[in-house]
Amino acid sequence: MNELQVDENQAVKKAVEEFRKENDMLNKEIKMLNDECNKLRMDNDDLRNSCIKLDKVVYGKTNQKKKK
Repeated sequence: MNELQVDENQAVKKAVEEFRKENDMLNKEIKMLNDECNKLRMDNDDLRNSCIKLDKVVYGKTNQKKKK
């Protein structure tokens, strides 16, 4: 009976260790995806600012519709 419990404990320890490794892997992937998301947000902000600048070049500093 004692030997069976020792075997079960070893199996549980092995499963816990595998879950920890998987958890570490998932945490790394989450960090990587968060970093990529932040980079995409920054790129989006840069593109938005470029569009605003282009609008000013094309349409002038003030909106032409407001002058009418």
